[in-house]
Amino acid sequence: MPVPKDLLIQPDRSTVRLDELKAYDRVVGRQTFYGYSKGTPGYDVRPKGQEAGPYFGVLLNAPLIADHLSELGVYYRTRGEVAGSYSHADREWTDIVLGEHLGFNMWGHILDGLAVGVRPEAVYAVLEHRESDLTEDERLLAQYIRRLADGALEASDWAYVQQKYGTRGAVEFSAWIAHLITTIRLIQAFLANHSDSNEALAARLRTFIADGEPLPDPKARVPKLEYEEQTS
Repeated sequence: MPVPKDLLIQPDRSTVRLDELKAYDRVVGRQTFYGYSKGTPGYDVRPKGQEAGPYFGVLLNAPLIADHLSELGVYYRTRGEVAGSYSHADREWTDIVLGEHLGFNMWGHILDGLAVGVRPEAVYAVLEHRESDLTEDERLLAQYIRRLADGALEASDWAYVQQKYGTRGAVEFSAWIAHLITTIRLIQAFLANHSDSNEALAARLRTFIADGEPLPDPKARVPKLEYEEQTS
């Protein structure tokens, strides 16, 4: 494990500097709102004092960083609620494609993806490297995601996302990919270098679907931005 085990539990609130308490509380509040404390499909129950989970638990040793990354994450989560940007399905497709590409698949986001309309067959195609089984749109989006991660975008890639989302939406989608790269690399640094294998996840998903297990609430982790809450 890359960091000491005790760092995976968020710092006790009593140890946080007074000028950073609001940031600390916002992060814990957001993570609690998402339902992680109670456990949801794809996510384990988080006990009291660990509501932020292992990733944000580590980040809360620097509350302002955790808060800004968390609030930015909220912005990306809400783009599917507005016109002129990417959909919730495209956001979760990014999680699935990029997780596989960078070597850290996240089971919870596979289920979140299915809940917002990502095709199970597309998930299998990514995990099993069967690109020919993707639709053209799925393939082109996956190509954009991977090429941005590799620093290898071509003019045709940008033209595709700009035509699909418009200029602002293309910028937001690109920034979302970069944000998720940061998240995955930090998870790998703090928690583990490798996730379950592609083969194990594909088998787990087939069993999950065959058993008729419930999917997550697709809107459970799409809160309002703080500035929207203040003005509503």
